Amino acid sequence: LSEHCNYVIYEHDHKYLISRNPALYRDYLAPPNQLTNVKFYKNAKAVFCQSTFHKGIINKNLNLDNVISVSGNLWSPESLNIMSILNKKQKKDCYSVLKSATLHKNTRDTAFYCEKKGHEYSLISSSNYQEFLSLLSNNDKFIFLPKTPETLSRVVVEARMMGIKTITNSNIGASYEPWYSLSGDALIKVMKDKRLEVPDLMVRQFNE
Repeated sequence: LSEHCNYVIYEHDHKYLISRNPALYRDYLAPPNQLTNVKFYKNAKAVFCQSTFHKGIINKNLNLDNVISVSGNLWSPESLNIMSILNKKQKKDCYSVLKSATLHKNTRDTAFYCEKKGHEYSLISSSNYQEFLSLLSNNDKFIFLPKTPETLSRVVVEARMMGIKTITNSNIGASYEPWYSLSGDALIKVMKDKRLEVPDLMVRQFNE
């Protein structure tokens, strides 16, 4: 069916792998019997991914020539405006740790790391997005040490847009992007521009 349709894929979490977790394999390279949906990816006009890190893992496994990194993600104008306000908020000398029941988010080990180093930290969690951003922006540092590759890691980018120092490991896709050194309103502007760039890029793929 995919051979007779024009479509693009906005790839988010490695749906070309049965496990959807490239960290299970050495150098993120899965054996052929662990691949799935290969024809679906191959026949797409384009496979859009979120970072060069993300693109590299896809290409390592699928060896395609239609993979494009958008180098970012999309936030609503309202969310970007909220983060611009929170960027200017006075922040406490404290580490934020993402509180998550998802094991690969690594909450337990990250909290243990802070305790071992003697860092004051608070666990951040809320099902309400605006409340979550507000809680995250209370502290001047965010530490996130996931066990699996993050295609971008929206929460890390959100922290940086709010002027928060980020402490991460090599699993953060955003950290490989040229704009990662930016923070605050300078980074917010980059993501505002993405709201125009990404749809235009997708339309161009259909017109080629």
